[in-house]
Amino acid sequence: MIELIQAYLQAGEPGRTSARFESGAEQATAAAGELVAAVRRAYEGRARMVDSPVGSGLRPGEILIAASTDPGWTPLFLIAGALVMEVGE
Repeated sequence: MIELIQAYLQAGEPGRTSARFESGAEQATAAAGELVAAVRRAYEGRARMVDSPVGSGLRPGEILIAASTDPGWTPLFLIAGALVMEVGE
């Protein structure tokens, strides 16, 4: 189950990025169960929870939220503004 943090539920200007993580700090490492950012920047936009890459309705720039993905999801990665996964490698 994916639990959304309230800050991500707020409406705002879709597709806006932030320089908040562009300070040059080293990428953080995390133990099992902790969150890790793949890039050092924030992305704000509309989020869509998707269970399957087929018929997802994902629009360009939206944040793709999925429990897990596989190579079949690749077309969605190309249009998503950001990705949030519960499980990933």
